[in-house]
Amino acid sequence: MANTNPIPTFGPNKTKISTITYAAVTSWGGFVYQGLCALCVAVEKILEDEDNVREWYLNVEGYEDCAVLNDKREIVSLHQAKCYKDDKNFEDEFKKMEDKRAYWHNKKICQPDIPLLFHCNRSLNYLHDVKAYTYED
Repeated sequence: MANTNPIPTFGPNKTKISTITYAAVTSWGGFVYQGLCALCVAVEKILEDEDNVREWYLNVEGYEDCAVLNDKREIVSLHQAKCYKDDKNFEDEFKKMEDKRAYWHNKKICQPDIPLLFHCNRSLNYLHDVKAYTYED
């Protein structure tokens, strides 16, 4: 008998919900890189506007590799971190980020236009409203 239950997806690119809520904790090297990128984001936010971000949160692996949340625990930016030796096409990752933002907006956790920021050691052509994260220093 054929399985008639479709795999649950979300967003304009139909990303699987299991992918949207997946965490990379089992990949230690990737997790360390994500954590370092998250710490850089947090430090830059503090240096940029310490008084206004004092009650903000940094979430690692809950909504995306890293997410910045305001004092109401609403997501204000989503971050993905990738470090590769060779060039790679990340369009699928960009699509997933777009779908994650749509999913969390649907859950009333963020605005529909929050920044989607990509941390990568490679020079990329960005798509799907994803932008390169630019480190201040």
